[in-house]
Amino acid sequence: MAMLLLALLFAGCSTAKPTPEECHQVMTGYLDTKEDGQYFLVSEDKTQYILRDAVIPDTVENGDEITVLYTSVLESYPMQLTVCKVEEG
Repeated sequence: MAMLLLALLFAGCSTAKPTPEECHQVMTGYLDTKEDGQYFLVSEDKTQYILRDAVIPDTVENGDEITVLYTSVLESYPMQLTVCKVEEG
């Protein structure tokens, strides 16, 4: 049982949603929607970030500029942002 808990902690499997107090980091870029339904933020330096737990507003289309409020960056390839909120522009 202890090994399972350690494995979950190392894998980053958390079911808790971030609180508004944790959402203090901001990044701006362009939305890139993949065919498999994944959302990416492409930053100005062309770095791609997977948008984890992202809810994209209906008014935002592929290629639009977006601002993302997030809690953390998972250092993987591609990197992943744990998203709190996505805003247009």
